[in-house]
Amino acid sequence: NLMVAHLETQILADCAISPDTDYRSLSIAQIEALTARAKTYGYRKPKNLDGSTARRFHAFLVRRINGEWE
Repeated sequence: NLMVAHLETQILADCAISPDTDYRSLSIAQIEALTARAKTYGYRKPKNLDGSTARRFHAFLVRRINGEWE
């Protein structure tokens, strides 16, 4: 869905992150921005998954942009 991909792309852009950027290369400021946007978006990291909320939210957004999750 192009509308969904646009929203997720905009969230990453607001955090100064390109959709093809690896999470491990993000700055602390970008990670903090992702964490704040996750809260605004209403994203909750699944309790059974390891990793920070920012890391999981980044993976979620990239999957949505790539059409891997509808």
